[in-house]
Amino acid sequence: MAVWEALSTLSQAEPRDAIAPGSDSEVPVDGSGGLSSADAAGLLKRFGPNEIPEERRSLLLEIGLRFWGPIPWMIEAAVVLTAVMERWADFAVISVLLVMNGVVGFWEEHQAGNAIAALREQLAVKARVRRDGSWQTLEARVLVPGDLIHVELGQIVPADGRVISGSCQVDESALTGESLPSGAQARRGCRGEL
Repeated sequence: MAVWEALSTLSQAEPRDAIAPGSDSEVPVDGSGGLSSADAAGLLKRFGPNEIPEERRSLLLEIGLRFWGPIPWMIEAAVVLTAVMERWADFAVISVLLVMNGVVGFWEEHQAGNAIAALREQLAVKARVRRDGSWQTLEARVLVPGDLIHVELGQIVPADGRVISGSCQVDESALTGESLPSGAQARRGCRGEL
């Protein structure tokens, strides 16, 4: 077990209400009781949620992309050539196949996107956070700089941070490609690349 302080703030050994170093240096840190709900709400408003924004493309762009690429270009060229040669039966057949290919490709990608969105909602990361002097389970998206986070074996690390008590090993293979977990121990100045 290890306790993390979210987003690179000071360790528990630092004086109460110290100032965190780095880009968020105006964030007060309380190493014993965590943040108050009011402070966390202000920081959430200031820094925004702890999540990567999703890029959603317009529906028309998604449909249009089904007709953009080497294979659709070859089919489109065949449509143009059959029209120039006035072979209207071939023109109709190839045009229908081109449209069907685009519609089927769009529909499959749309369904896959919906499935991924449903999985993302079911697998929403929760974190044990010390707020108002007690441990609470909150969604990881509401974590702010200065939060104290409790991490246990097998748990997903919900935010950048550093270990302030205990030690841990983190599997970063999805990020770095390393096959072995990296270790971290609580010590002053320990910066989280975790």
